[in-house]
Amino acid sequence: MVTPMSARFPARLLAAFFGLIPLLNATGAIAEETKVAVVRVSAIYQGLDSTQSSQAAFKAERDAIYQDPRLAAYQTVLKELETVRNQLANAKGLDAEARGRIEREHAVKRQEALTLQREFENFRTAQLKQVNARMVERMESSLARIHEVARRVGEQMGYDWVIDATGKTNTGLPFMLYAKEPADITDAVVAELGGAAAGTTTASGNPR
Repeated sequence: MVTPMSARFPARLLAAFFGLIPLLNATGAIAEETKVAVVRVSAIYQGLDSTQSSQAAFKAERDAIYQDPRLAAYQTVLKELETVRNQLANAKGLDAEARGRIEREHAVKRQEALTLQREFENFRTAQLKQVNARMVERMESSLARIHEVARRVGEQMGYDWVIDATGKTNTGLPFMLYAKEPADITDAVVAELGGAAAGTTTASGNPR
C-alpha cells in the first residue's frame, strides 16, 4: 500500500518545498542571462607605449645614480686603501717609524673609505626611494585609467561583469581559476585607450 505524500510530509513542508522551485528556476534564468567578459589588464599595461617609455626613463634615472661623483670617489679611495694595505703587508723589513707611518695612512684611508661608502649608500637609498615612488605613482595612474576604460567598454558592450584575467589575489594566486570560453574584450579596451599593446590578440568580444 502506497502512503499518500500528504500523509508522509506535512502540508506546510510540501508547500515550502514546491514553492522553492519557481525561485530556483528564476535564479537559473538570471544566471544564464548574466554576461561576463574578461580583460587582460597586465598585458595592456605592459604593452602601452606610455608604459614602455616610462620604464625606460626610470631605468635611466636609476642608472644615473651610479654615475654620481660620490661613488667614483669611494672607488678611488678603495684602490688607494688596497695599495696601502699591500704596503703594510710587506712592511716587515721596515723600521718602526716607517711602519708606523704606513699604519697611520692605512687607518686614515680606511676611515675615509667608510665615510664615502656611507655617504653614497645614503644618497642611493634616498634617490631610489624617490624614483620608485614616482614609478608606483605612474603605474597606479595608468592602471586606474585602464580599469575605467575597461568598465566603460564593458558597459557599452552590454556586459554585467568584467573580470581581470591576469589579476592576482593577496596570496599571489590567480584571481580567476577557470572560465569556459569567456568573451575577451582586451583588444576593445586597447583600441579605446589609443595605445598599442603587444600580444593582445583576443577572441570575439561579443556578449555570449
